[in-house]
Amino acid sequence: MYPDKETEEKYTELVRGFLDFDVEMENIKTFWLNSEALLKEYNLQQDQLRAKQRMLKDDWEKFKAEQAKQFKITDHSHHDERSKKPAPVGSTLFPDLGG
Repeated sequence: MYPDKETEEKYTELVRGFLDFDVEMENIKTFWLNSEALLKEYNLQQDQLRAKQRMLKDDWEKFKAEQAKQFKITDHSHHDERSKKPAPVGSTLFPDLGG
């Protein structure tokens, strides 16, 4: 069928390689069959996680701003009180504990 033994061996090797490849592709096909649905589900979960992280970050920033605002109000009222009356002895290290 072939002009020489070497050509026949090369052809046989190519056919075996193709058949091995075909079997491997069949195995991969079953593995990847549901991959699109799994990838969509993963992306949806990641989107939900990012949205939750954004919400938590926004809430944290609002909380910090509110705390800073509250601290400024409290600090001004303490400062006004301290300027009106003399500070007790030892209160300079811990101004909130004195007076």
